[in-house]
Amino acid sequence: MSARRLVGVLLAAGKGTRMGRTKQLIELPGEKGQPQPLVAWAFDSIAAACHAMVVVLDADQDRVIESLGQRSFSVVAAPGTRQMSESVLAGLQVAHANWPGDSVLLQLGDHPDVRAETLTRLWDESTRQPTRTIIPTYRGKGGHPILIPPEVIQGLLGESSLEALNAFWRRHPELCIRCDVDDAAVIRDLDDPVQLAAEVKRRSNS
Repeated sequence: MSARRLVGVLLAAGKGTRMGRTKQLIELPGEKGQPQPLVAWAFDSIAAACHAMVVVLDADQDRVIESLGQRSFSVVAAPGTRQMSESVLAGLQVAHANWPGDSVLLQLGDHPDVRAETLTRLWDESTRQPTRTIIPTYRGKGGHPILIPPEVIQGLLGESSLEALNAFWRRHPELCIRCDVDDAAVIRDLDDPVQLAAEVKRRSNS
């Protein structure tokens, strides 16, 4: 078993342009009907697997922090970010500076769920391939959270211009592994009102 631990990095800086409002604050029902903000669901989806959490924020920063209640996390302010890659680098930089020997579990703020067994599978695959990023894949489509080891984090932080993570993995296939999982949640994000309505219906019927 690797001595490394996981630092969770939650990307919650999006402005919700397609949703028409700050989607991190949208309340979703739980399995027992108890609602909480989308960002809280995303946080809780990985927090149990991590010894520390970093949350990258921009839009409605104070309200998003308030919506996370008493949860423990470090805040990374990323004002004016235009691309998700900027938020990624901001979060990775803080995580790597504070916990340089640990891997990062990178989750999106609009991904409300991931199964515990999926996180275990990512961790187990990482112990077998400790210097490669582990990307969960469902039915051929890559998703989140992804597990990034410190060696790869250093490479990402050294990029002069990182346009998108997908492009980076395509340029460096030797740095990542696609890990098949039986968990549709890894590709379930909420970008617009149609996806939101479908998620609310799914949760209400569960």
